[in-house]
Amino acid sequence: MGKAEASERIDFLPGVSTTVWKRAGGLCSIRDCLRSVFASDGNLDPDCGPHKATMIGEAAHIYSAREKWSRGRGGKPPEFIASAENGISTCRNCHRNVDIVESRYSAESLFEMKRVREKSQDITRHNPVVSFYVSEIGPRRLDELVWEASDREDEKGIAEAFIIFAEAAVLALRRIKDSLCRQMPIPVGMDPLPIVNAINRVHQPEEFVFDPDPLGPIQHLQFGDLKQAEGDQIARTLELAESWSCGLDNILVHDTVRCEVFTRDLITGTPGEVFKFNVLAGVLKNTDPEFGEQAVLKVTQFEHHSVGFSWELEAVLNQNGHTLQSSLKLDRLACPDNTRDFQEFKVFAGYARVLKEIESGRLPYARLSTLNSMARYEESTPWDEDRMHPLEFPLNVVESSERIREVVAFNDKALLGYRISHELDAPIVYRRDTGTRMYVIDADNGYLQGFFDHRLTEQLIREAIHEVRATASLGLTKTYGAVSGPLVEFQRFERPYVIRAYHDIFNTAFKLEAVPEPRRAN
Repeated sequence: MGKAEASERIDFLPGVSTTVWKRAGGLCSIRDCLRSVFASDGNLDPDCGPHKATMIGEAAHIYSAREKWSRGRGGKPPEFIASAENGISTCRNCHRNVDIVESRYSAESLFEMKRVREKSQDITRHNPVVSFYVSEIGPRRLDELVWEASDREDEKGIAEAFIIFAEAAVLALRRIKDSLCRQMPIPVGMDPLPIVNAINRVHQPEEFVFDPDPLGPIQHLQFGDLKQAEGDQIARTLELAESWSCGLDNILVHDTVRCEVFTRDLITGTPGEVFKFNVLAGVLKNTDPEFGEQAVLKVTQFEHHSVGFSWELEAVLNQNGHTLQSSLKLDRLACPDNTRDFQEFKVFAGYARVLKEIESGRLPYARLSTLNSMARYEESTPWDEDRMHPLEFPLNVVESSERIREVVAFNDKALLGYRISHELDAPIVYRRDTGTRMYVIDADNGYLQGFFDHRLTEQLIREAIHEVRATASLGLTKTYGAVSGPLVEFQRFERPYVIRAYHDIFNTAFKLEAVPEPRRAN
């Protein structure tokens, strides 16, 4: 190449700049910039005709257009210098920084930025959920995940990591919005924004039909059964009442019904894992002098004592129309009495998982079986055939976030004990009979209060189990058991308390008890 040729500028071929911008999603590819390269012409006068699109970004050469510029041509042929493979999408500020002679950007670093931004754009284009969340919180975190990925071809893994982050980010933004909405009055004369109105309706399940007006990206997502019309709810009430009553009129039945509980993502409506429980439910079908023919469905409680939820459901259909009340409460700290109760722990684990998903911001729903015990008997239906009604009941959680966090922590401790007991083959008792016929509430049960005290850590539990089992095996006690030394000591109401481990042939329990006051000498 002669001196004249080396000094000549090699411009991009026609259409290359547009290709570079499109591959980058219309954004500057320089790391941490991400400014858009497109805009309107800024004309704010409505009488001047439609606004025109304008270009506020540029396509920069990675290997320079001139040999003596910042990175030179790197020995590349003119065809490569003029191609889209040598171009990177930039805003005008970044283009100037890239092209100055003293530029800190090497060709390798620019090619890396180009690859990351284009890979991020590919993931956005191929995954509609990622695309939606990018529209909500921007692409910055997605780009960083591509930068950090050990395998950038693992688009599925990168997308899943971004969705997990985005769900938490959207939840945090919702909590900020909720907090601000409680503290700030709505300005007079202004209507709520459509998207805010839509989110608020999701939080009020009895009004969970979205407005027909366009809401941006939300309108393209599948919300499952959120959009249940009044006619669907009426049909569901009639079908369940007819089946539970076995077609009989003027009847009141209270029976066991199979139930599926699960959660949905707040934004996408994607359902989570389904957990099955039994609930005690009633149906009333009669002709009332005041309300005419009516069908009433009620759910009173979950059958398993290891489920701490109380689902209060009432669906009423009569000549006044259809009403639905559905609320979920936390009645008590629920868990199996000991870690040997495998069936109860299976139910408890499902309940704990649902509550944890609710704490993370997911919305709970439930389906009910069309069969109760009476209907199963009448139809000779096998007990393992659930036959769930397809329409969902929303569960309006009425507990505070602080109460939910408290119960989640309790559930986590119970599951920790279950895991430790199976690792060490040492059953743990959570609640123990006091030896009397009187019922002892949990607040006064020393065994429950001992194990679930936050000061009793996993390490202390493991060490205590080893200690009492070793003592018992040596036969140093008159009974077939052992007591540990003090595991936790503290003051409560100016009185000393201690937690010890008690072990017999079969079980270990952790008891909270008051330290006896020393006897005074006469």
